Amino acid sequence: MNAKTIATGGLTAGLLLGAWGIVQDDTGAEPVASEIGALTSDEPLDGIKPIEEVVSFWRTRADASPNGFLDRTQLGIALAALARDTADLARFEESEQVLREALAASPRHLTTQLALAQTLHSQHEFAEARSIAEGVWRREPTSAGALALLGDVGLETGDYAAAEDWYDRLAALERSAPVVSRQSRLAYEAGRPDDAVRLATEALALSEDVPLRAAERSFYHFQLGHFRFRTGDVEGAIEALETALAFDPDSPRALESLAFVAASAGDRERAEALYVQLLDSGPAADLHGSYADLLRARGADADADEQERLGRALAAETIDGFPAERRHLAAFYTTRDPAIAVDLAEADLAQRADVGAHDTLAWALYHAGRFDEADARMAQALAAGAVDAELLYHAGAIALAVGDQDQAEEMLAEALAVNPRFHPFDADHAVRLLAEVRAELDR
Repeated sequence: MNAKTIATGGLTAGLLLGAWGIVQDDTGAEPVASEIGALTSDEPLDGIKPIEEVVSFWRTRADASPNGFLDRTQLGIALAALARDTADLARFEESEQVLREALAASPRHLTTQLALAQTLHSQHEFAEARSIAEGVWRREPTSAGALALLGDVGLETGDYAAAEDWYDRLAALERSAPVVSRQSRLAYEAGRPDDAVRLATEALALSEDVPLRAAERSFYHFQLGHFRFRTGDVEGAIEALETALAFDPDSPRALESLAFVAASAGDRERAEALYVQLLDSGPAADLHGSYADLLRARGADADADEQERLGRALAAETIDGFPAERRHLAAFYTTRDPAIAVDLAEADLAQRADVGAHDTLAWALYHAGRFDEADARMAQALAAGAVDAELLYHAGAIALAVGDQDQAEEMLAEALAVNPRFHPFDADHAVRLLAEVRAELDR
C-alpha cells in the first residue's frame, strides 16, 4: 500500500525539507545547500540522477559494507527523498531505520544526525527532530542544515517567531532558493500573502541556475502556483502548476494541486481526469473523497458511492499508521464522520499547533455540532493573522452558527475578496451564506 502524503521538496544531496499537505494549505521548502552535499558530490550517482537509481546505488553499497555508516547515511537520505517524490510514507520509516543503524555505528556524525532529524520531522516527530537539530547547532552554530530544520520545526508547530529567527540566521549565511522558499511559506502563515508570492517567485528564479532533479525543479513552480491560487490568481496558478508537471509529470503534489484548482475554476472534467491519474499512481482516502464529491456533483451517485467506499476502507487501514496523515484524514472524515475527524484533529493539534491544526479542529467541531468549541478554536486559528480564503470561510460559517452575524459577514466577505473561487464547492456556499447574512442584517 502506498500511504500518501503530499510532501514537498528534495535536495541535490537529498536532505532537509518538510512534508506538508496541500489540502491544509501547506507547502514545504527545498533543503539548503549545506555540509550534507559533500558526501555525494563526487559519486557516480549524484543528486541529478533519478532518485530510484540513487537508492539502488546506495543500497548496494550499504549491503556490501554492514558497518559502513556513510553508505547507510546516504541510503537513508535517498530513501527520504524517494518518500517525498512518491508520497510514500513507508519510505520514511525505512529511512529512519537505516539512519538509526548508521548512528549506532557513528553516534557523533553530524550529517547522519541531521538526516535522521529530517526524517523524523517528515514523520511529524517534531520533539525528537528539534532535540537532535539543537544538538547539532550547539556543536556547529553555522550549520545551515540545523538552522533550516529548527526553523522548519518552529513553523510546523506554530512557533512562528522562532521560525522567523532561525530563518533569518539561515538567510544571513546564504540567500538561496531553499532559504527563500521557507521564508515564503512563513510569510503566508503570518498573514503576508503578497510577500509569499513575491518570495516564491524569487525562490524560483534562484533555483534556475542550480543543478536539480526534475522533482526538485518542479517543486519551485508548484510552490509558486500554490500561493498564486491562495491569493486569487487562478490563471497564474494553473500556469505554474502546468510548468511543474512539465518538469515532473508524476508529481503527486502538483497533480493534486492542479486537480483542486481546476475543480475550483469550474473545469471539473479536467479535475476528474487528474484525480483518476492520482488514484492510479497512489490511492489515498482524501483523494477518493475529493473525486467522490466531483462525481456526486454531476449525478454519478453509483460511482461516487464506490469512491466513498474505497476512501473509507483506506482511511480505516491507515488511521493509526502515520501521524503525518492525520490532517488529511481529518479533512476526509469532517463531512463523513465528524466524531472521528475531531479525534484526528485533536491528535494533530497535540503535535503541531500551527494555524492549520487549529482550523482543522475548529471545522471538525463545527460539523460535529459543537459550535461554541469551534468558535473558541477558530479564534486561535485567526490569532496568527493568516489571510486565507478557506480559513476565513470556516470562520464565517462558525460565527454564523454561534449567532455573530457581524463577524460572519466580515469573514465571508473577506474570504471571497481574497479568492472568489477558493474551493470547488465551499466558495459557492460562502456566496449563499453571505447573501443570507446580509439580508438578515438589512432587516
